[in-house]
Amino acid sequence: MLLIFGVRSACGTVFSCRAANSRARSDILATLRHSHPRLYLLDSDLPQVKKAIALDPVIKEWYDELEGVAEKMLTEPPAEYKLTGPRLLSQSRAALRRISTLAGLYRLDGDRRKEERARRELLAISAFPDWHAPLGLPREPP
Repeated sequence: MLLIFGVRSACGTVFSCRAANSRARSDILATLRHSHPRLYLLDSDLPQVKKAIALDPVIKEWYDELEGVAEKMLTEPPAEYKLTGPRLLSQSRAALRRISTLAGLYRLDGDRRKEERARRELLAISAFPDWHAPLGLPREPP
């Protein structure tokens, strides 16, 4: 959700990928919100983000572009359990992109089509027999 991170930065919340990447794993985990759910965008942030979209032409342009992407996503089929070579990565990345984009925009505009489409995507990937973890996802050492 580039829009959310961009809007939050424009609204005064600085997000530094470089600083996050330089921290040790334990430091990064220490920065997580302790309560659940851990969302990109909290309810308390919504008014500020909506105001930024309305007042800042650059942020409005990002939002409009993301809305166009979401409209296209509404017509795409949900992810399928389809390996590309030895990997499922392309399907899982597509699902993550659609879920985060559609769910985030739903939280901003209340468009139920986006909510339903994100839900369909989640149900589709939940029905996968596995995530092909031996080759698709790195595992942490015990």
